[in-house]
Amino acid sequence: MRRFGMSFLSPARETRQEIPPHRLHLIQQSFRRRLSDHIEDVLYRACTEDDTVTAEALYGVLESLQVRREQLYGRERRISSDDLVRAATALEECRRRNQKLEKAA
Repeated sequence: MRRFGMSFLSPARETRQEIPPHRLHLIQQSFRRRLSDHIEDVLYRACTEDDTVTAEALYGVLESLQVRREQLYGRERRISSDDLVRAATALEECRRRNQKLEKAA
């Protein structure tokens, strides 16, 4: 009688591939870039909750990240300021809403 089943490699037999240092550095840089995405999310949340002070502080952080990114990578095609423009637009809308709320109060 034929046995059916799957053969799994034991942890001792698995081969582990080492990542070359130059590729590991690129991977780590891509994870660092994700920090700006998190900051943007918090900025949008602050704008949603009409917290202009926090949104302005986070926008300053985003600006400094953009400046540093441009210094590190030069004028590389993939580096754009689209995210920064969207954040500035959201911040302006937040400021306008707060001004309307202050006038109404």
